[in-house]
Amino acid sequence: MHRIKIMHAADLHLGARLPGLGDKATARRNEILRSFFHMLEICASENVDYLLLAGDFLESSEITEQQIQAIRERIAEAASLKVLITPGNHDYMAPDSPYASSWPENVHIFRSACEALTDPEKELVIYGAGFSGTYQERSLLTLPWEEERKKTPGYTRLLVVHGDWNQPESPYHPILPEALPPDFFTYVALGHVHKRSPLQTVGHTTVAYSGCPDGTGFDETGVKGVYLGTVEPMHCDLHFRALSTRLFVRQEVDGSHLSSQREAEERLMAALQEAHMAGFDDSNIAARLLLTGAVDEEEPVDWALLQETLREKLYWLEIRDLRVPALDWEQLKQEESLKGYFAAELYARWKKAAPEERETLERALRFGLEAFNGKDWNFADLIH
Repeated sequence: MHRIKIMHAADLHLGARLPGLGDKATARRNEILRSFFHMLEICASENVDYLLLAGDFLESSEITEQQIQAIRERIAEAASLKVLITPGNHDYMAPDSPYASSWPENVHIFRSACEALTDPEKELVIYGAGFSGTYQERSLLTLPWEEERKKTPGYTRLLVVHGDWNQPESPYHPILPEALPPDFFTYVALGHVHKRSPLQTVGHTTVAYSGCPDGTGFDETGVKGVYLGTVEPMHCDLHFRALSTRLFVRQEVDGSHLSSQREAEERLMAALQEAHMAGFDDSNIAARLLLTGAVDEEEPVDWALLQETLREKLYWLEIRDLRVPALDWEQLKQEESLKGYFAAELYARWKKAAPEERETLERALRFGLEAFNGKDWNFADLIH
């Protein structure tokens, strides 16, 4: 029985321009490329046999020829490592795809329909399939699996593929658990979802999304990395390996009733404690902080100055003010009008409400007051 060491990664989007990072975009794009080179170094130091790249390895529409050449050269230097790539919806196989040109001998690209790559020495078969366009509405996993089973008894079988797990209506390659042959694959290495999933089992098959190896924006929050470890027939010993060089944080911050510039700064920095606990210092944290709650009419905070001050400490910072004006219940409920009666009724409920219910009642009052002032609301506005 052979134990094979693998690294599973996906969704690097190498070459993507990252416009959401402003003047940091070019530098961050280069950092993501270096993260891939670091992955190759880990593979070399830990004697990884196969690097499985489960789609959207490249951002085909934006990557430069110079970047592609640098990637090929680094992979070629890791000659003992076998690199398997399944094209996804951002790097699908096409005549003008970067994958259509020559790649090093230690690279195998699954170009369209499902195919098998067999390594008899290690008693291993790796199956894969690639997108041929932005959308892939039908399953690519259509081989006669029972015939395949008979070809390689006792082998370790892996699947590396891009798609949406258990999403039957997805236009991005729906992969249904019931469509997998029972107890056939040891491990299914998925790409497309940028958030890592836990290792889960379907029968004796282990399935996981590795997520992206290193964050590039506020839709990729938290610690990122790859799955690394060994596989053998119907058994996985994989663990998550963190690779994040920067940590993206999207956090709500209560901005109600601030008394000073210092208090505002302390509340904002307190929102980053989880990032600090994960081992990231301020200079490696990219934060989008969303101010919530109520803002007083005369607030003593210069937000532009505070944002500039904190930007000197952090890698990147956005402060978005989503607060609403503080409500003067006393004044509203004393008004002799239908609007006043409405406010008085809600105020009576508000006084009796638990803290978690008061925010809902305040929202109801604001919607009602704006309706009294002539604003038309639709259902989507009310549930936003």
